[in-house]
Amino acid sequence: MTKRILLTGGTGDIGRSLVLKLLATGYQLVVISRDATLAQSASNITYMQADITKKDALAQTLSDIEFDTVLHLAAITHSHNKNLYYKVNVEGTRNLVGLCESRGTVRFVHMSSRAAHEQGGAYAHSKLIAEQVVKESRLEWVILQPSEIYGGSPREAISTLLRLIKHYHIAPIIGSGEYHVAPLWIDDCIQAILRAVVTPQARQSYNLSR
Repeated sequence: MTKRILLTGGTGDIGRSLVLKLLATGYQLVVISRDATLAQSASNITYMQADITKKDALAQTLSDIEFDTVLHLAAITHSHNKNLYYKVNVEGTRNLVGLCESRGTVRFVHMSSRAAHEQGGAYAHSKLIAEQVVKESRLEWVILQPSEIYGGSPREAISTLLRLIKHYHIAPIIGSGEYHVAPLWIDDCIQAILRAVVTPQARQSYNLSR
C-alpha cells in the first residue's frame, strides 16, 4: 500500500529537496505550511495552509486528510525571540504528536538536532524538550539528530565558510578553535529521512554526522 505522508517544513531548504525525492519514490504527500499562497494540489501532492502552534485549527484543517506517516521538519532555528523557539519547536511538536495519537498515525519521524541540550541556549533547549515530547508519546517514533547541514541555502554557515576558504585560501578560526563540527551534506540528510520512513526499527534516535 502506498504511504501517505504528512510533511511539515516542506518549504525549507531540506523540505523542498525531500519533496522531490518522496514524489519520485511514489509516495503521496500532504505538505502543510503557514503560507496561504502555497495552498494547492497536484498529482500525488497537496499543499495546505496550517499552523502547528494552533492546536484546534490544525486538527480542523486535517480532519478529513488521511495519512499514516508524519515527517516533522518544521522548526524555528534562528530568532531573537526566545519564546518563539518554545512556541514552535515544543508546543508545535506537542500539538502534532497529540493529533497523531488521536488519529492512530503509524510512523512519526521527528527532525531534531545534534545541538539538542539543556545548556545550549533557547534553540537547543527547545529541541531537547521536543524530543522528550516525542519519546513520551504512544507513536512509532524515529528521532533524527543531524549535525550542521550544508549544501542547501548559500546563506547557511558551513556554505559561507567554504566560500571564504575557497576565495581567500584560509580557514578562519573563531574563538579558541577547541570545538568539533561534523558537517552533513544535505543529500545525506535526505537519504537518512527516507530510510527512517521505511526502517522497521522504531522508538530510536539516530545521530547524523560525517
